[in-house]
Amino acid sequence: MRREAAAWFAKLRGPDALRHQVAFEAWRNADPAHAATYDRLLQHWDRAAVLATPEALQTARQTRRTWRTRPPWRVRARLAWAAAACVILLLGAVAAGWPMLRAGRLGLSGERRLETAVSETRSVRLADGSQVVLDTDTLIVDHFGPHDRRLELMRGRARFDVNDDRHTPFIVAVGDRRVIARSGEFDIALSPEHAIAVIPIHGVVQVESRSLSPRPAMSLQPGQRLALDASGDQARIDAAPAAGGLWPSGLLSFQSTPLSRAIAEANRYSQRKVRLADPGLGALAVSGVFRATATADFAASIASMFGLTLTVAPNGDYILSRGQAV
Repeated sequence: MRREAAAWFAKLRGPDALRHQVAFEAWRNADPAHAATYDRLLQHWDRAAVLATPEALQTARQTRRTWRTRPPWRVRARLAWAAAACVILLLGAVAAGWPMLRAGRLGLSGERRLETAVSETRSVRLADGSQVVLDTDTLIVDHFGPHDRRLELMRGRARFDVNDDRHTPFIVAVGDRRVIARSGEFDIALSPEHAIAVIPIHGVVQVESRSLSPRPAMSLQPGQRLALDASGDQARIDAAPAAGGLWPSGLLSFQSTPLSRAIAEANRYSQRKVRLADPGLGALAVSGVFRATATADFAASIASMFGLTLTVAPNGDYILSRGQAV
């Protein structure tokens, strides 16, 4: 029943929300337990988390794309709450980045640093009209010139929405690789251990070596993910995670993700960390959508999901453990 409620939650925030309204009301009114389950889900969302099926997560990803082009008056205010929050977040990020944008556009050449602090995201328009969204704790060096579109991702994660230019390639250096596109949209992440992940969202990207050691170039299509280890020697191309592209909207999505990995991702957005008293808990599988900066609510939701005890350490960290709190 929770999965059904989560699916309805996603549909009512999707591009065809009004079309689903009648069927949703019929489902809700068919059983008082349906209404109670859905109301509890709304309360969970207000606290930061929504348990979701893979289908619901995919709908959420499609919703994010739709709201880039569709005006908000197409959906009722209540049903548009989640998407409206995303729009407000991005508008705020653009406003925060405006002084940096002005400084960077005084000239087309020269180096500038684009940087975010922990828990901050920022959207910046580049000199050629392309846009980059910087995730939390991210640093990019902009090397744009009159005839050159080059950046370097030094740490963190970023999304690049590339303005079409068939004559000048858009190049992002990361580690010992170069990611090259003529147009389209893609994510690049550089972990603290220097592992690299590249995910095309729209359009094709090429990944080439920057080093003298010969490594074959790779072409990536939307729906694929390239994962490189810290040495750059081990490369793996697999399917991109479902709804993994929600992070520019301030959301983290997990689908059967080990709890240890979900916690590591959530901890990037806060100075106060979530920790496991028993490392064995890290193998628990988490599926859901969470607000990235609501670390306390994330910890509380995880504790509720798995029947764990949540305590706060003297330094403010959130400790998840088995059994009862002392």
